[in-house]
Amino acid sequence: MEIGCSPAAFDPRDPGYLGSAEIAVRASAPGQASVAIVSPDGKTAREIGPVALERSLTALRWDGHDERGRIAASGKYGIRVRATGSDGLEEEMSAWVWVVEGTYARSSSLYMGVSGSALAPDARVLAPGGFELASTALFHVEGGESAPEGLGTVAAGARFGLSSNAELDLSCMGVLWSAEPLADSFVATAAAKVGLAGDPGEAFAAAAYAKINYARFLSSPSGGYAPSWDGHTRYSGVSVGLPLEIAVGRARAFVCPELQVSSFYPYWADQSTEWEVPGLFAWGYLRTGVEGSLGPLSLALSAAFRSRPFGSPFGLRLPLPLAAELRWHDADSPLVLQLFAAGEIRAPGSYYFGGGIGIGARY
Repeated sequence: MEIGCSPAAFDPRDPGYLGSAEIAVRASAPGQASVAIVSPDGKTAREIGPVALERSLTALRWDGHDERGRIAASGKYGIRVRATGSDGLEEEMSAWVWVVEGTYARSSSLYMGVSGSALAPDARVLAPGGFELASTALFHVEGGESAPEGLGTVAAGARFGLSSNAELDLSCMGVLWSAEPLADSFVATAAAKVGLAGDPGEAFAAAAYAKINYARFLSSPSGGYAPSWDGHTRYSGVSVGLPLEIAVGRARAFVCPELQVSSFYPYWADQSTEWEVPGLFAWGYLRTGVEGSLGPLSLALSAAFRSRPFGSPFGLRLPLPLAAELRWHDADSPLVLQLFAAGEIRAPGSYYFGGGIGIGARY
């Protein structure tokens, strides 16, 4: 018999499936087993079973609660499995799992190409061997003067936990106009993020990431201006960021300064300003967000403030993107469902707003 537990550390306060651990029992013959969760002081906190071992691999879940339904205190818990085979032979094995407040296992939209909320990456890195899928469909529903007509975006991505406290994020986004084909406007993104500080249970966390985008736009450059779109889609270029976050209870706030280098024309919202284009430009973002969870639900709000391009007078520039995400995490599977809203203030009287849905899974 072999047993294992994944993840090695979890927080029962995390939403849905992410707030539990899977206990895998691999048996060489059919039989029955009982599972005891042993607290750090050696007492039995929870018993599971009897469990029929009819397959070579049997998977159970512990939600981090004791027999009375209370959340288990932080600490190292033993998982003791006693099995009796059909031949009457008995066997006992143990494994360990940590209950740690503040692991902050959240799903991610990967909407802006780096794990976190829609517009603000967080500082938490997926555990080695972890895997996540995310997808979002967002459609324009309302806008002011000069707002886009018939705009919709479809985004999908995957997130991979690597060794040495690092992760890889891959995503793509297609943009649909009512009169144009989807394939004429898309962007592909690859990002690598490395954790710098913040072990599970610590309130403060920091990370660093590098991201590269490749975009193709509907319209070709005209009038000497490079393609420009700072809204739903991203644009060709490279960026580096330093996400930081602080957590209190089930809520956290994060902020991420980001440096962007691109051929994107950063003065497109105010073309009365003289600027030699096309060319290579650099500017900064300040990406901010807050997130909280309650039971299977989590809510994230985020925004991205953009600076003037470097070489011009210091200051912030429109557009101002804003986003909100409400996620529901299934308690019995990795499934995550999402309601999504995003908009952008381009100038006084010029904005757009969109809403949509998302589906994903995190392992």
